[in-house]
Amino acid sequence: MAMISKTIAKSNTKDKVIDIRDQLVQARLEDYAALHGAGGKDHAPKSTLKLVLCDYKNKDNGGSVTVSANISPGTAKMLYEKAKEAMSGPSAPMVEAGKVTAVLNFARSIMPKAGESVPRDQFVALGKMLSECSGEVPSICNYSQTRVDIYKQDANGMCPVNILSIVHQPTYKGEPAKNPWFIKITNAKARSVNTAIGGVTFDGKTITDKQEVFINLANESFFDMMGAAVSYVDAWEKVTAAKLIPQAAERLAQERAAGYKPQA
Repeated sequence: MAMISKTIAKSNTKDKVIDIRDQLVQARLEDYAALHGAGGKDHAPKSTLKLVLCDYKNKDNGGSVTVSANISPGTAKMLYEKAKEAMSGPSAPMVEAGKVTAVLNFARSIMPKAGESVPRDQFVALGKMLSECSGEVPSICNYSQTRVDIYKQDANGMCPVNILSIVHQPTYKGEPAKNPWFIKITNAKARSVNTAIGGVTFDGKTITDKQEVFINLANESFFDMMGAAVSYVDAWEKVTAAKLIPQAAERLAQERAAGYKPQA
């Protein structure tokens, strides 16, 4: 009998595979309206989706490398919207306004009078200016996140560090990229550092046990994977709401009967 898999969707290349897995957690009854666990000591564990990336090209010579990163349901929905945008076709190239103005002004200045022609050197100069106006197609996604798990700090003060980067690179060497989605996950350990605004980062000089894998995906592959993830989250939220909301309504009724005032 096959084991149950929590994999929602996956995509393969020649020697790498990426999948996205269910790690969604139902909120406690006290937090029913959130549906998802928020994490922390006063809430259910953090509700996430898990990206797992494996490079198995050396599986017969030293072993494969597997890394992972967690994303929120909201991040999955944002990435799906970016994937839809990429599927709609390339954006218009970005061209500096000053260059366009210069070309227009030069073209007007060499415009010939009736019966005259444009001198060859001026025509060549105009062509060169036009070629310099061919801008780069802008990236529609440049997402990154860094997570430092201070709750899993070891005896030496080292914490698990997790870095995720997802970038859409529409061109490669001036041509439309066949696999424009670049996804990289880094897993490591390092000492945590508190930031001035109350956040947590890590000391790059202390980083150790570093493992890193990247993969390039076609627009269709990334779209299918993120679309499946968003559909799953939507179905999970509906099922969870159908169970949790009636329970919360019953609890609220009991609290009102006992004289407790509902939250404003």
